[in-house]
Amino acid sequence: CCLMHTQRKMTKERRKMDWKNQRLTSGQSFHYTRTSFDVVREKDKSILVKLNQVGYRDYNGLSTWFPKSVIRDYNGSGAYVWDKALSSSIRRAQEYEQERAQKIKEAKELLKEKAERKLN
Repeated sequence: CCLMHTQRKMTKERRKMDWKNQRLTSGQSFHYTRTSFDVVREKDKSILVKLNQVGYRDYNGLSTWFPKSVIRDYNGSGAYVWDKALSSSIRRAQEYEQERAQKIKEAKELLKEKAERKLN
């Protein structure tokens, strides 16, 4: 029981560190983009990050998930992220933010209509 739990915990810890230690090779450099982010949450196979800057574009705190397997040369404040995963994650996060903003706008309008009906 206890030995198995300890081994499982050690494996989990090793997995958490592996993504930080993966190096960018010269053959990969054309397919990865330097990305500045803060790690918000970490799971076994993915991390939730708050993007600061991708290349020369500023994303101002947009949050998105990345698989750990697409991250190279993590240095505490950012890393190189595989282009395909980066662009699809950013697109999904932006779509989610737009949908969320639309829902908030609709909810505010609905509350305003209800308040006006109460007054009349």
